Amino acid sequence: MIKKYKELFSNTAIFAVSNVLSKFILSLLLPLYTRALTTEMYGKAELITTIADFLIPICSFAIQDALFRYGMENGKRQEEVLKDSILVLGIGTGLLFVASIALRFYEPVGSLYIMFWIVSGVSMWRSAFSLYSKAIEKTVIFAVDSIVYNALLGVFNIIFLFIFKCGLYGYFLSMVSAGISSIAYLAISTNSIRTIFHTEYNFVLLKEMLGYSTPLVFNSISWGLTHIVDKLMLTNLCGSSANGIYSAASKIPALLSLVTGIFTQAWMLSAIKDYQSDRDKRFYSNIFDITHISVCAGTLIILLLNNNLFLMVLGGDFADSIRYAPVLLMGSVFLTYSNYYSPIYSAMKKSKQIMYSSICGGIVNFILNVVLIPKMGIMGACLATAVSYAFIAGYRMIDCQIKFPLNIPYYRWILSMIAMIAAAYITVQDKNYILMISIATLAIFFLYRSLILDFISRIIKVIKQ
Repeated sequence: MIKKYKELFSNTAIFAVSNVLSKFILSLLLPLYTRALTTEMYGKAELITTIADFLIPICSFAIQDALFRYGMENGKRQEEVLKDSILVLGIGTGLLFVASIALRFYEPVGSLYIMFWIVSGVSMWRSAFSLYSKAIEKTVIFAVDSIVYNALLGVFNIIFLFIFKCGLYGYFLSMVSAGISSIAYLAISTNSIRTIFHTEYNFVLLKEMLGYSTPLVFNSISWGLTHIVDKLMLTNLCGSSANGIYSAASKIPALLSLVTGIFTQAWMLSAIKDYQSDRDKRFYSNIFDITHISVCAGTLIILLLNNNLFLMVLGGDFADSIRYAPVLLMGSVFLTYSNYYSPIYSAMKKSKQIMYSSICGGIVNFILNVVLIPKMGIMGACLATAVSYAFIAGYRMIDCQIKFPLNIPYYRWILSMIAMIAAAYITVQDKNYILMISIATLAIFFLYRSLILDFISRIIKVIKQ
C-alpha cells in the first residue's frame, strides 16, 4: 500500500517540476512573440493553433488515448499497441491534409494551409509518442521531453523570428522544428524505432483500441464546444468587453486547475496500474479524500485572496472580474472531481461513459447559457459553466459508484461542498467573507479531522527523520 502512495506522489513531483519549468519557459516566449509579430499575426497564429487542437482528436480517432491506456499493458501487446497506433496516425495525417485543403478557403488560414497541415501533423505525432513514454512508465523521459521541447521552442523562435525574420512562418517553423526534435528524442529514448520495424500489426487489438478511442472523439468535441460556446454567446449578446472580463475572471480559478491538472496526470498512471493488479478500493477511496481535502484547502485560500490580492493584481478595467471568479472557481472544483473519475473509467475501459457525461454536460451548459446570459450577463455564463461541471461530476460519481463501488463517505463530501459554496457566495457579495471562509474551514476540518491530523503527523515524522 505504501509503495502505491510513494509512486503516486513521486510521479506528481516529476510532473510538477516539468509543468512549472515548461510554464516558466512559455512565459518568457510571450515577449518574443509580441515584439516579432503584429497583433493580427499573433491572433491568426492562436486561431490556427486552436483549430488544429480541435481537429487532431477527430482526424486521429483519438488513438493517442488508446495508445496510452493499452500501452500500460505489459508484454508483446505493448509493442503491438504502438505499431497499430502508428497505422492510425498515418491515416490521421492524410485526413488532416484533406482538412487543410478545405481550410485553404477560410481566410485566416488561406495560404498557410500547408503550414497548418505540417504543424497539426507534428503535434499529433508528438502527442502520441509523449503519451507512449508515460504509458510504459518512462515518466522522467516524459518530463524531460516537455522541458526540452519548450526550451527548443524558445531557441528556434529566436532563430526564425529575430535572426531570419520569417514572421508568422517563423512562428510555425519554430513549433515544427521543436516538435520534430521532440519526436526524435522520444522515439530513441523509448526504443520505439526498433518496436515499429520488428512488430507485426494486430488488427484484432486495433479494433478493440478504436472501440475505446472513438467515443473519446465525441468527448473531445463536447469539451471543446463547452469551453467556447459561453465566450461566443457572451460576446454576441453582451459585447467583447464582457468576454474580456469573463476571460480575466477565469485566470483566477486556473491557478487551482493548474495544480489539480498535474496531480491528475499522475493519478491516471496509478489508477490504471492498480486496476490491472489488485483493484484495491481502499486506495481509490483514500486518494479521493486526499484530493478533496487538498482542493478544499486550495479553494479557501484562493477565496481568501480574491477580494484583496487578486483585486490589486487585476485592477483597472478588469477589477470587476473578482465578482465572477468565485463562481468559476467552484466550477474548477467540480471539474477536479470529474477528472478524478476519468482515470477510473479509463482503467475499466469504459470510454463511452466519459463521452456520455461530457455530452450531457455540454448540453446543460448550452441550455443554461441561452437562458441565463440574456438575464444575468457575465454571471449567467459563470453559473452555466459551474453547473455544467457540477452535472458532469455528479453523473460520474453516481455512475462509477454503480460500476465500481468505492467506500467514500459522500455525506461528508456533500456537507463540505455546501460549506465551500456558501463561502464562495459570500465572497461574491463581499460581506463578511473572511468570517464565512473561517467557518467553512472549521467545518471541513471537523468533518475530516482524523484524516487531516494523520496526514500532518506523517509530514512531521518525515521532517524529523
